[in-house]
Amino acid sequence: MQVLRDIALLFGRTGFGLLMIMHGVRRFFLEGMDAQTAYLQAVGLPQPLLFAYGAVVLEIVGGFLIVIGWLTPLVAAVFVVEFGLAIAWTTYFRGPWVADGGWEYHAALIAFALVLIGAGAGRASVDGARVSRRRRREEADSDLTS
Repeated sequence: MQVLRDIALLFGRTGFGLLMIMHGVRRFFLEGMDAQTAYLQAVGLPQPLLFAYGAVVLEIVGGFLIVIGWLTPLVAAVFVVEFGLAIAWTTYFRGPWVADGGWEYHAALIAFALVLIGAGAGRASVDGARVSRRRRREEADSDLTS
């Protein structure tokens, strides 16, 4: 059962991270930061330039960290904050349906980020390798003291 869990986390984490990278790249290269900043200013977000660049950096760098599975629960928690702010400032007033520009997509991303916070990255990740190395070191240390 552990193998199935790790495979699901690997594929889910990779898909989520790549999706975030794609969002950041689209915002930065295709739409442009001026358009991002203008949109955030239009919806009344304070410091729109800071939040526009913050979102792009988070989505590209954080997406990469999620893909490789490094600092996964921490990065996922920051994504929960980003998506929560996106709902609060840009989509809640449109209702839930994504077809109407609503918040259901952000809510689904929050749900998956919460899974990553709770379950971690799995064994097929940098986090998993670090935990495995630490366990082996602790076992070796306990063998020496026995």
